[in-house]
Amino acid sequence: MVGFLMFFILSSDTVFLSEEKAYEMAMSESPMVRAENFNVLSAYYNKKSAFSSFLPQISFSTSYTRLSLVQSMKTFSLDSLVMTPSGAFIPMGHYETIPFSQKDNYDLGLSINQTLFTFGKLLASYKSASWNLKGERLKDTITKGYMGITIRELYTQTLLAKAYYDLMVKIDSQLEEVYHITKDKYESGTATEIDLLQAKLAYMRQKNSILTAKNAYIQSISMLKVMLNLSPSTEVVLKDTIKPLVLDMDTVKTLNLDIKVTDYTLKSLLYQKKTLDRLMLPNLFSAFSYKYQKPFGMENEWKGYWALTVGLSWNLFDGGKSVSQAKSLNAKIKSLSVLRNMQKNERDMDILMKKRDVIAQEEAYKLSLENEKLAEKLYNASKTQYEEGYLSYSDFSNIIINYHTSLVETLKSIADLKIKQLEFIKYAKGYILESSSNSSMQQGMDMQEQGSNQHVNQENSNMKKGGF
Repeated sequence: MVGFLMFFILSSDTVFLSEEKAYEMAMSESPMVRAENFNVLSAYYNKKSAFSSFLPQISFSTSYTRLSLVQSMKTFSLDSLVMTPSGAFIPMGHYETIPFSQKDNYDLGLSINQTLFTFGKLLASYKSASWNLKGERLKDTITKGYMGITIRELYTQTLLAKAYYDLMVKIDSQLEEVYHITKDKYESGTATEIDLLQAKLAYMRQKNSILTAKNAYIQSISMLKVMLNLSPSTEVVLKDTIKPLVLDMDTVKTLNLDIKVTDYTLKSLLYQKKTLDRLMLPNLFSAFSYKYQKPFGMENEWKGYWALTVGLSWNLFDGGKSVSQAKSLNAKIKSLSVLRNMQKNERDMDILMKKRDVIAQEEAYKLSLENEKLAEKLYNASKTQYEEGYLSYSDFSNIIINYHTSLVETLKSIADLKIKQLEFIKYAKGYILESSSNSSMQQGMDMQEQGSNQHVNQENSNMKKGGF
């Protein structure tokens, strides 16, 4: 039991992360995805609110009033006439008090209002809300697609950082081996002191490359934790290796979802304009109300009455407000239409360029694989010749540099290919977001990728300058 608890405590802070698991976590934990879900929910209830205008509006009211003073009127009520001995008649009666109200007043009311005809204003508002809901649902799809591509790109970049760190460690062990070979040759008199110092310098400089690569890997892991909403203390273990997608670009269906969102927005705005255009037209309505109260008039009893109304309301003049709003909205619609056409042309060009990038990178990846095989073969053969004294250290060091450079280029080439494939899918599907938060996130991703590429390129430059 104690062993099980210890295992749970240790494993609870460690996440073994594959690309598919990262994708699933992003779909459920990403703040962007969750926020867009609420936007869809808001648009859904806006549509229900617009539909409610077609239904009768029923209200009930009740009240109780207690009066501290009840005004009243006194009246004389004749009971009889009494004749006196002189033959006169004397009225005999009593006084009655008639109250104008009661101390306790009760009131119950029920009213039903129904709009009968509005010249299509309510229908236009409902259709506008419907298109807005369709747009928000499409945005939700785009957000999920965007996050899926983004997390796969980030996961690939993190794999690249890890693989690059592992490669720096591997190169370190190779340079250490070359250093010991050179040291043995120096002690046997077949290598100079300069050869030994150069071998030691290349080996020691590699330690700094390892530290730099490790720091880049830690930063990539931290970015991944932020995207997946993981605690900073969580340890992340990557399970995959970098592999390009099996992608036939000719079979990828172009959806242009981001352009469809613009189309839905335009339709929603068009129906809003129809509502404004008809705002000055009359409305026909009906109303029914029923009152049940005590006292009723001058009687202290429960009684009720009802009233049925059919009416016409007409806003004759509003200072030109509705006309100005309609013209303003019409200008916005025309502006969005112009941008929509430009957006379509831009997206077609983006897809074509991304496709060309993938094709070019596929060729670059194939060439890097061939170069790596050739460089490895040359390295292994040269190493044997150097150990046997048939090759100078100067010539062997250049071969080492070319071999390690080819390893780095192949590693970067395979990651670039997968990222370019993902970028092609993103633009073909239309998983493009324009909000400031997404732009900031993408900017952060680009900066991270540029930093990784700059680090790899710097190492290539160091190799080519004789860093080894």
